Amino acid sequence: MRHSLLLSLFTAVLVLLSGCYSADQATNRSSDRSVLTQEDFGTASYRTAYAAIESLRPRWLRSRGQSSFRGSSRVQVYVNDSRVGGVGQLRNIPISAVESIRYIDGNAASARWGLDHEDGAIYVLSIN
Repeated sequence: MRHSLLLSLFTAVLVLLSGCYSADQATNRSSDRSVLTQEDFGTASYRTAYAAIESLRPRWLRSRGQSSFRGSSRVQVYVNDSRVGGVGQLRNIPISAVESIRYIDGNAASARWGLDHEDGAIYVLSIN
């Protein structure tokens, strides 16, 4: 009897946890906070990549302070592996041309593109 009670309790906990997981997945479009996709843009009327990021992930646009080696730095922007400049360039990218946008932290960006990426990078994957 004790064994069947424990088994029933264990089964109930599993069912409850799986229900919580499913509900969480339904409300979170993207569980990865470093990525925005067309699904995240939804039906909102964002015209540019900058407007979408400013609304959905504004922290991506901010520099993180002064670098101890080079003075101040800034977030760099890449479109399909080509460096286009700072975050202001995102205003020139229509959201209709964007497949996804990813924020890459300073350490990973510096490892990938060089030491002038202390504040990270925004990587735009274009549909074109």
